[in-house]
Amino acid sequence: DLNITSNAIGPEGGVALAGALCVNTELTSLNLRETNIGSKGGLALADALHFNDSLTSLDVHDITIDNSVTEKLASAVLQQRSLLRFGEVPIQDLRAGKLKELNLQQKHLGVTGARVLGVLLAVSKSLTALNLNKSLPELESRLAIVKALARNTSLTVLDLGQNAIGLEDGMVLATTLSDNASLT
Repeated sequence: DLNITSNAIGPEGGVALAGALCVNTELTSLNLRETNIGSKGGLALADALHFNDSLTSLDVHDITIDNSVTEKLASAVLQQRSLLRFGEVPIQDLRAGKLKELNLQQKHLGVTGARVLGVLLAVSKSLTALNLNKSLPELESRLAIVKALARNTSLTVLDLGQNAIGLEDGMVLATTLSDNASLT
């Protein structure tokens, strides 16, 4: 396990670490929270995930990457079947339909985590209750979850309290709710 939380490794350190992940077959857990690897490091990490089958847990909360890199990283995370957990998101359990309830209250998923959760939420058939109270401070993270609701048919309880939902995401939520018949 490697935890380098809150260290200023920056983009070059992120690129170097991603390069090491391409050849390392022993590391199972990597925590990069608040490391400022930026978009350059985030993109390198997304590419490295295609070559690493040993990593089972990855946390990239607050690495400051732009939206296009967020999409690429979320896509790479979802394609990597060895990952069991991405930040606070239990990827394997959601994929396998093992969860009926998921409490992520005050976990601050970040935009990438919310996109990963949104994709899994859109296809989930088992999850009936999801608590995201105080977990989605960014507009992009709220939109990722709200848009996923349009395709989800299993959720009956959703807590989005204390997430500063504004006009833009509120309008998307209203439209989505008109298409979603499962939330009660």
